Amino acid sequence: FPALREFVKTGKPVWGTCAGLIFLADRAVGQKEGGQELVGGLDCTVHRNFFGSQIQSFEADISVPLLT
Repeated sequence: FPALREFVKTGKPVWGTCAGLIFLADRAVGQKEGGQELVGGLDCTVHRNFFGSQIQSFEADISVPLLT
């Protein structure tokens, strides 16, 4: 991902959510053995699967009065 790394190094704004945030982080913990290559550039540490694996994730309906 050399081109993406170079773009991030320019200091221009970048946006990452979910996997994109992990990808842009400078550090990641809780990875599988061997880890994952990160682009870096965002001075943060992400914790992979903090709430468990994707299988252990859940969805729940919530009420948001301002949006109804």
